[in-house]
Amino acid sequence: MDIIKETSLTLGEAYMTKKIDIEGSIQDVIESLYNNKESFLCNGVKYASLLKMATNNIKNSKKNIEFHYDIGNDFYKLWLDDTMTYSCGYFKSKDDILTTAQKNKKRSTK
Repeated sequence: MDIIKETSLTLGEAYMTKKIDIEGSIQDVIESLYNNKESFLCNGVKYASLLKMATNNIKNSKKNIEFHYDIGNDFYKLWLDDTMTYSCGYFKSKDDILTTAQKNKKRSTK
């Protein structure tokens, strides 16, 4: 699935981690993939819409939310500040700490 969403990154990582092996010039292979009219890289819109239909549904969305967020506060306490705000803070000055920045953010969105 990642190959369609982030082709360059996925191919590069697969090559670096030796999940794929390329004989000859890597540049020739990549150019061939991009220039081939039958390649999914050339028909990215078509494949992306198929991928979206296959992966983005209510059942999968609920599973994704549960997997990533329904893990309890003990985990979040390890790396969030006292406000438990899961968002970027607004640092007004270089002396602001994370808690101050999170409170600044909350004030600025009201």
